[in-house]
Amino acid sequence: MHYSDVAIHGLLSIEDCEQAEAGIYNDPRNTVGGHKAFYSGYATYMLKGAEKKLQAIQRRSDSLFIKQLKQQHKEYLKEGGALDWSIWYEGEHFC
Repeated sequence: MHYSDVAIHGLLSIEDCEQAEAGIYNDPRNTVGGHKAFYSGYATYMLKGAEKKLQAIQRRSDSLFIKQLKQQHKEYLKEGGALDWSIWYEGEHFC
């Protein structure tokens, strides 16, 4: 899908964000040089607008993740506990 077809406020779950991201990466219209460059087999570059949209999607995905984590630990937080970020740090993101 073309990056301009994605509305950030319409992404209501992390899965929606992943699908939008994959759609942008797999559309030749989002690369410099279009179809010819996309199917050439050489390295291509994303359009600046597509790069900015991907960054916005990633920020949205991160905020949805934090919201989901807070909801899962709602009772623990009510008791005055703090979130345990070790789950996130031990994952593939920061190791």
